[in-house]
Amino acid sequence: MINTEQSPYHIVKECASTRHVFQRYGLSSKNNTPLAKIDKSSFSDYDFFIDLLETYENIDENFVNIFEHYPLPILTDYLKRSHDYYLTVRLPHIEKMIVEQIKQHEEPHPILVVLKEFFKMYRADLEEHFKEEEESVFPLANHLFKLQENPLEQNSLHWIAKNKKGALDFIENHKNETSDLKEINSAFLGYNVQDKSFTGHELILKEFNDFQKDLKIHASIEDFVFGKKVHELLHTYQSRLN
Repeated sequence: MINTEQSPYHIVKECASTRHVFQRYGLSSKNNTPLAKIDKSSFSDYDFFIDLLETYENIDENFVNIFEHYPLPILTDYLKRSHDYYLTVRLPHIEKMIVEQIKQHEEPHPILVVLKEFFKMYRADLEEHFKEEEESVFPLANHLFKLQENPLEQNSLHWIAKNKKGALDFIENHKNETSDLKEINSAFLGYNVQDKSFTGHELILKEFNDFQKDLKIHASIEDFVFGKKVHELLHTYQSRLN
């Protein structure tokens, strides 16, 4: 169990996947300073950060419950940080791994060539998804929070009434489905059974699995906490939006 007397270095040493949480918040995983002594301005919300670290160490079907009491701005901040981190760090890293594996072979293995093209399309789809969410759902959440803080906030009320449909359509269409990367994993593993001589994909597969765990946490918080709060607040102000 993570406690605030542990340093980022110690926590990452015990649970390697938490490295991505520290990087997302601009903190070095090599930092030996106990969490309790790190400047709290490094976090959008210190308690949320600790709960997030705990999640990466102990994920189960009920893990999202610990995030239900956090307000929309904290959740939005986490989701936006995740988007930025995926697009600027994690996905480029996986792409680089694929390219490096291809370069190591005079004649690239067919599965690597297919993976490279598929991953390129996957990344483009993910970028479009993030962009649409940030342009529709995040502003809706922001205005709902403003209205929650100040029920007389007419500008937010008008914005919500005008723009809620597009944001709600996005939320409804965003299901916590099996990711494309998981399907690639299955295909990759299936190919490996047939071709025991090819082992160049093992590190890439590990990175896929780590990324999928990260995406599962992200999607669960987004769907079952963030999305739920948006719907609840919309219901609260429904009579004023008609």
